[in-house]
Amino acid sequence: MNRYQPTTRLRYLLLTVAMTWTTVTVNAQSTEDIDPASTQTTMHAMMVGAGLSNVLESYLSPYNYKGTDITAIRETMRPTKLMQGKVHVQTLFQLNGSILENREKTAKEYAGGLRYSINWQYAWELAQGLKVTAGPGASAYLGGIYNDRNGNNPGQAKGDLMIDLNAQVFYNFRLFHREWMLRYEMTVPFCGMAYTPNYGQSYYEAFELENYDKNLQFAHFVNTPSMRHLLTLSMPMKSAVIRVGLSANYQQQKLNGLKYHNYNTDFIVGFAKYFQRKATSKNHTLPF
Repeated sequence: MNRYQPTTRLRYLLLTVAMTWTTVTVNAQSTEDIDPASTQTTMHAMMVGAGLSNVLESYLSPYNYKGTDITAIRETMRPTKLMQGKVHVQTLFQLNGSILENREKTAKEYAGGLRYSINWQYAWELAQGLKVTAGPGASAYLGGIYNDRNGNNPGQAKGDLMIDLNAQVFYNFRLFHREWMLRYEMTVPFCGMAYTPNYGQSYYEAFELENYDKNLQFAHFVNTPSMRHLLTLSMPMKSAVIRVGLSANYQQQKLNGLKYHNYNTDFIVGFAKYFQRKATSKNHTLPF
């Protein structure tokens, strides 16, 4: 009997749950009739996807583990009154789960986590249909990795609290008599705090004996060079705004003599919903 057969069923189960979550909670509507000159618009989007993942956690193993990644994303954008309405705020939840194995296929790892981020972005309209935004943000991550081959210290908790730098490019164009939107977003963690065990430290020492050993480290763009990318295409239909794209997260870390990376790239699909309200000033932000 194949001892990894339950993993295949788990993989399909995770994907089914994620797809059901999206279709049940999101009732999409078209943005074709939105008039940015008379309304302010708040956007809510839900997306799910699947792709590939590559993880190295030297606390658990010196080898890379590769496999399948599943993700779910919930995003909100809304205008603010800051700087005459040219600043908008974005919040984003992203959940990832990966099932991985080593090159020899003799051991498996399970990795996952949830990241919450919020960004404040100032908008520049460079040309008709072309807008660039940039600004500061903050994010928090909580997750973990489990290796089924390790008897001692089989798991590793991951967590950080970071100040981020974020930039986005929006391009609106007309196709098939409808308004489409192409967007690219990049986020770079700048500095913050990250949790990590020390080299050779066991979780028994850290939690049972309460021996603190530099487990909270100052993280910055040198010892934690990471990037998060999001590329989406919004396609308005008769009764829905369909969104497809790519999500690519590249997390790296070298703290306390331990190396870690988590690279995942996912194809995503979902829906966006737009809410409108009357504008209160002469300055308006365009729909996102």
